Amino acid sequence: MAPVEDSLTMATLSSPLGFPPIKEHWRVGGEGGPLGVGRCSTSLYKDILVNPKPSPSVTAPWFVDKSVSCLLEHCLGWEQEEQVEEQEEVAGELLLACSPLSLPTLLRLVEEGCDPYQSTSRGRTALHLLLGSSPPPSPHLLLPATSLLLEVGASLEMRDSTGATPLLAISKLLEGKQFTVAASLATLLLSSPLCDVNSMDSMGRTLLSYSVSYLDSSSELTRVLVNHGAKVWPTTMPTNPSVEEVVQDKEQSAFTWFLRAVIRQRNLDTTDATLNCLSHVMGEAPRRMKEHVIRIMVSEGRYPRVLGPVFLQLKLAMEPFWCEPPALRYLAWRSVRRSLGPRRLERGALQLGLPRPIATYLTLARGRRPAFK
Repeated sequence: MAPVEDSLTMATLSSPLGFPPIKEHWRVGGEGGPLGVGRCSTSLYKDILVNPKPSPSVTAPWFVDKSVSCLLEHCLGWEQEEQVEEQEEVAGELLLACSPLSLPTLLRLVEEGCDPYQSTSRGRTALHLLLGSSPPPSPHLLLPATSLLLEVGASLEMRDSTGATPLLAISKLLEGKQFTVAASLATLLLSSPLCDVNSMDSMGRTLLSYSVSYLDSSSELTRVLVNHGAKVWPTTMPTNPSVEEVVQDKEQSAFTWFLRAVIRQRNLDTTDATLNCLSHVMGEAPRRMKEHVIRIMVSEGRYPRVLGPVFLQLKLAMEPFWCEPPALRYLAWRSVRRSLGPRRLERGALQLGLPRPIATYLTLARGRRPAFK
């Protein structure tokens, strides 16, 4: 086997002009990138070069389809330790009855007066386990079981190790394409005043940001969340934001995750209902909406020949909502919804005695976008 120095020479000579192979220039993060762009920073290289470690033997497979950063990490003896996820400990009859769900056992425990605040080693309560189980229980069992836990006082504010509340655990149902059940469960949880529709997990994401990622497949859940006061921007933006605050605003925004879903499919198919909800909510702050939409488009934009027409179409659809002064129709919509409030919006829209098209518009039940004139 050739020594390390000869092997490095061979790796360098494998490309013209002594530079790394061309494909390495296109790698980013993880396994790729030129020196200092890979998994460890240049400062780490400097530290290791000043305090070298014994170099292990280098074998031929390390030179096959590897970047310079990976090669140096191996030669300098720096190995990234693999983090082994600790197995979750589930103890207690109530928790065991919810994962997997055993409705007869749950009924018995409720009658006996079980403690609804039991939690696993990861901080997940019975509600977390029930709503976030994979695969999810049958819908005709899941809804009654959730109602039972709410009746015995299950907390809607407790967070697990990822910062997720029971409401955020519904996002697991979206992964299993249980969109109708997710909307019904969200309606049930949000009927309690203790349930915060804008609660965020440790990654700064709300349930709305998860819902819009599935576009119109999850439009009913998106509509339920918006009607209960969900915000596209969960936090306020300072007057003179720092770079970190701008990045945070981008990652927390539900519009960012909606746009990323649009980019993945490269068109606006099956987006009407979701875009309608987002536009109406964002239109309450028209200047921020305009600046935010353009900034996120510039930040996330790529493949201009493909996505350019899509972004233009999206911008034209959202423009009426950030125009000032707003359209009279939109002002009336906003005023009536504020008067009713999120808790009695659905019921109040029907009790006003308005024509059905207007009532459905108040609750955003219609999938198509309204044309402002």
